[in-house]
Parts: sequence; structure tokens; C-alpha cells
Amino acid sequence: MISVPKRSRLGCVVLAAIWVTSQAPGAEPEPAPPVPGDRSLYLLTLPFLQFGPFRSAMGSGVDVSLFTANTFSHSWHPDAIKTEFGTLGQPFTRAEAEELHLRHPHDTIYFIDGDTTRVSALATLAVGSGLSLGLEVPWISFDGPRTDSFIEGFHRTFGLGDSQRLSFPRNRFQVVLQAPNGPLYFHDQTPTEGLGDIVTTLSWQREMPDRWHLAAQLALKLPTGNADQFRGSGSFDGGLLVAVTKGLGEVERWTLRFEGSVVAPGRYRGSAPLGLDPSVFFRAMLGAQLRIGSLTWVSIGAAAEQSPFHRENLLDVSQTAASVSLGISRRLFERCLAEIWVMEHLPSFGDSADVGFGLRLRYLPGR
Repeated sequence: MISVPKRSRLGCVVLAAIWVTSQAPGAEPEPAPPVPGDRSLYLLTLPFLQFGPFRSAMGSGVDVSLFTANTFSHSWHPDAIKTEFGTLGQPFTRAEAEELHLRHPHDTIYFIDGDTTRVSALATLAVGSGLSLGLEVPWISFDGPRTDSFIEGFHRTFGLGDSQRLSFPRNRFQVVLQAPNGPLYFHDQTPTEGLGDIVTTLSWQREMPDRWHLAAQLALKLPTGNADQFRGSGSFDGGLLVAVTKGLGEVERWTLRFEGSVVAPGRYRGSAPLGLDPSVFFRAMLGAQLRIGSLTWVSIGAAAEQSPFHRENLLDVSQTAASVSLGISRRLFERCLAEIWVMEHLPSFGDSADVGFGLRLRYLPGR
């Protein structure tokens, strides 16, 4: 008799359960929900309007989201000066940053380290003819879950580099930035938590023949957050998102999505970072969803987002950033939808938050 390890047996049971669920006829399959995910929580772009996956495709409803992410990125300068001074493992100090400023006034110097948690409530109201109005109110904290240790282990598990994380203390908030021939900005105090910039939306959607679905959204961001505390820009931002969805197969087990957006940001009116003026920027997302059974969807997506500072000479900070995401959506209690997702930054494509984790609960009274 062949002996099968307990872990292998458990894995076989789980796989078998998934296969049986996916093959069961169940109820009539429902349309695929929006792809799980959210906007970027990269520290330098957080104050501006950004689009995550299209979220109001359900008409009227309310959802609450929690998304937390960690940013750790830097130019070669901080590690070099700390190696020279023998201070690896200690905080990056103002004196070290000023020494770099004196030695390399023509370089782009940056050191960005911090955790961001964004809790938001979104209410949408269908107003007929495929139109809906939305209002999103975010609460932002930089002193929430500390994820440095977890991300180090996460990266080691998948053989990814640690970007010299172990050379600097964990669980800190710090932004150091110098544009070529510009002043040095140094900030190492954790910003206060509070209200972010509220976003209003007008959305349109329509079912087309052959299982095509079209949607568009206009967004206006209001300057309700504190720009000096990284929670807003101090200006109005406007944007447009267009989404195209295609169902595949007789029962639409697979769904493909493409989304493109453009944002016209207002002038940045906070003291950080350096009062850099953003420019119009674009985002594109491609995703695929697989329905398992009649109530569960697994999704994978890839997104590329232009930096609001793409016209500045800031190396990775100015480059287009790319990320991948994996999410699960599950229908609960007839009128609820639960989502969970993880996002991983691709370091070869500009600068973004390293890893993000999110969950969302939607309530759909109109179903």
C-alpha cells in the first residue's frame, strides 16, 4: 500500500473540491464583478487622483475598502554614504543627506520609506440610463500595520531582492528627495492620520452584443486632505476612465478586461516633496477572471501607470511603474460581495509601492 503524506492528501482534497465546484452546474452564472484591486499607495503619488479597477459597475451600492502598502526605494547614494560612515543599520540622518547634497548637487537623490493604509467608503447611486453617481471618502494613516518584516520574508520566499532593506531600520517613515541642481527635501516625521481627498464620480455602463460590456467614468478629486501631511494635493484633479469587458465561452467562465485612464492633476500645494508640479499622466490595466462555480471569481491583472512627475528628471521616480495583482471575489448572502487581493510592484519598471494587500466588502441593495 502506498503511503501519501498528510499535506499531499490535504492538497489533493482541496484541488478536488475546487474542480468539483467549478464543474457543478449550480445556479445561472452571474456577470463577473469588477477586478479586485485599488489605486497605488506609493508615497509620492498618493496625494493625486488615481484610478484603480472600475468599481461602480454594479449600479447602486456601498462598499468599504481597506488597502495597505509599503514603499521602500532609494537611489544608490544613501547606502553608499552609510557604508562609508559605518552607520549601516542606523537611521538615515539629515547630516548624511546634507553631505550627499554637498557632494552630488547635480544628481537625483531619493530615499522613500513608509507604510500607508487607506480606508475608504464608496457610495454609488444609479440614476437611470446606465448612469450612476459616486462619492468616495478616504481615511489615510501612515502609522498603521507595519509590514517591513513580512515583505522581507515575502520577497525571500519568491527569490526577489530586498533592495538593501536590511541596511536601514524597519518601520520608519522617511522621504528624502533632491532634484538635479535643486534643494534637498528631508522629512522623517510620521504624518498625522486623517481625511484624504474626497472623490466624486459620474459613471456610465452598457451591455453590448456578443458579451461585450463598455463603461466610462469621470472623476473629480476635491482638496479635502492635508497636503502638508501627504493626505492630499491641495488642488482639484480631474480624470477619465474607460473600461472594456469581454465574456468568453458559453457560460462566460472566463472574462477579459481592459481599462485605460488619464488624469489631469492640479498644482501640488503641499510642502512635500519640494512642491514638484505634476503633469497629465496615463494608466492602463489588463486583467482576466476565471469563475469557479457560480459564486467565486479568481483574477489576475497587470497595470502600467505613468508617473505624475514624468517630465521631471528624477530617475525611477519619473519612470512608468508596473505592477501585477492576484485577487479573489466571492458572492455572499445574496447582496454582498467580498474581495481580497495582493499587488506586487515590478522593480524593473520605475517606482511604486513594493507590495500591497487589500480587502473590500460591497453591499448591493439594488440586486
